Amino acid sequence: MTASSASEAQHEPQQQQQQQQQQQQQDIAALQQQLQQQQGEVARLQEEARQLRKQQGSNSAAIAAATASLTAARDRVQQLEQQLQQQQQLQQQQQQEEEDDLPHFLKYKQQFENIIKRKFYVVPSFEIYGGSGGLFDFGPPGCALKNQVENFWRNKFIIEEEILEISSTCLTPHAVLKSSGPKQEGVAATAAAAAGSSSSNNSNGTEKETIEKRDEESSASCKKEKQSKKQQQQQQQQQVQQQQQQQEGLGHLRPETAQGIFVNFRRLFDYVGGKIPFACAQIGIGFRNEISPRNYLLRTREFFMAEIEHFCSQQGKKKYYKFNSIKHYYLPLFSAKDQLGGAGSSVGSGSASENLGSGSGSGSSVVSGSGSGSGSSVGSGSGSGSGSSIVCGFGNGPRWYLRRLEDAVNDGIIDNETLAYYLYKTYSFLISLNIPSKYIRFRQHLPSEMAHYAADCWDAEVFTSYGWIEVAGHADRAGIPHKP
Repeated sequence: MTASSASEAQHEPQQQQQQQQQQQQQDIAALQQQLQQQQGEVARLQEEARQLRKQQGSNSAAIAAATASLTAARDRVQQLEQQLQQQQQLQQQQQQEEEDDLPHFLKYKQQFENIIKRKFYVVPSFEIYGGSGGLFDFGPPGCALKNQVENFWRNKFIIEEEILEISSTCLTPHAVLKSSGPKQEGVAATAAAAAGSSSSNNSNGTEKETIEKRDEESSASCKKEKQSKKQQQQQQQQQVQQQQQQQEGLGHLRPETAQGIFVNFRRLFDYVGGKIPFACAQIGIGFRNEISPRNYLLRTREFFMAEIEHFCSQQGKKKYYKFNSIKHYYLPLFSAKDQLGGAGSSVGSGSASENLGSGSGSGSSVVSGSGSGSGSSVGSGSGSGSGSSIVCGFGNGPRWYLRRLEDAVNDGIIDNETLAYYLYKTYSFLISLNIPSKYIRFRQHLPSEMAHYAADCWDAEVFTSYGWIEVAGHADRAGIPHKP
């Protein structure tokens, strides 16, 4: 055997192994593509089923057919997932490498939470009495960190963007929410209504005596008229409800800070000389009557928020003078079309990297929301693609696209330039907090989850140990015009 033939024989097993690995990768890639398409189909069918259920007088046969199609699509997804899992089990070495590459906040989630509590960053409130669900206290290091982020947000949004700032009360009279319409009143009713009634908090003793008096009268009436216990309870409930409806000065703890800006719109409009556009911000506490608080600080009954309302005309929002300075930047956009299985445009191979300058903002009365800020010369992200969009995503999950803002507005993905400007400012702010760009995306609301007042909504989401979490909302409040 010659030296060359011996060398070929020695490398033949290695070549076969490489070919097998390549074939496995191709099979996995094909399954992933099929799975992604099928997941998009499930999202599309699910959206159709939601729309049918919402429509009044919908045909029950059409709903049943849509449900059957959705079930079949989900079964197909399950089959593809099983096939993909079998293929991936053949690549144990690759799985180990992927496990080693997991973000540290996923691998050490429990350790981080223990340190946060042990070092007195954040602890449950009233801990010595067993704690109270959904309430937390910030210790010295946690308070310092919270104040630092708050001051940074104020500098980058309010000061640099020359945005007005107000501070309004946390209590909102019931009349204000009632005049806002039934939907807003319904939101307020769930927002700490039990804890937020100022008049009831100040008259617990009087109410208790009144209820006890009613109990005695009901008992006497029961003996006299031989009514059942169930009828007594029904009468008591009706009397309490009537008294609550007749109460004056009933107040609620606010579910958001925006209401304080809206009720002061006339004074703000006069303050700026009767000219638009202008923006106003508020930092404060919001309250929610959370039924099942969980996930640490993510679902609590009391929380801090920073909000900006940008007021402009319906025509003025389409063209915003600040947009030209940021229109060439890329943002990770997960549009409604992409969520329902639509394909991005101009996807190929390549990469994109943009330097983000300083900025701030997010929100409006035509465009509204919270969050955003500044970043200093950092990359906007990378992925495979060329042209106007670049594909992004993790593992077997859904895909979104890194899109140029100018193209996103021109293609109708983002409704207007004002909204696009504040999306950029939010991204810049998150990047400046040292959140890696690959863990940030903007998800557009589906039609079935769009707020009643909104023409377009985008959530800034960050990938955490709890999955993708909304950290800022951006809404075009086209449905709520304001008049001075």
